[in-house]
Amino acid sequence: NAVVGVFLGALVITLVLVFFPIEDPTASETVDYTIYDNTIIGRSLLVAFMGLFVIIGGVFVFIFHWMDPIQAKPLKKIF
Repeated sequence: NAVVGVFLGALVITLVLVFFPIEDPTASETVDYTIYDNTIIGRSLLVAFMGLFVIIGGVFVFIFHWMDPIQAKPLKKIF
């Protein structure tokens, strides 16, 4: 089964990355500095608009695709 292979592959990669780090964390000097994120407002607005349009698109798919109109059929013919 492919799911088992993908799971085992991800597990092996995770274990290798956890137990064999690239460098020794105690060897480097730590420098404290602050990183300012000046684009948080723009990214937040972009994510908000994308979420809004996903919701609107889902509503349109629900209305126009899954709720196709079904015309009533006559029970008996008059002519």
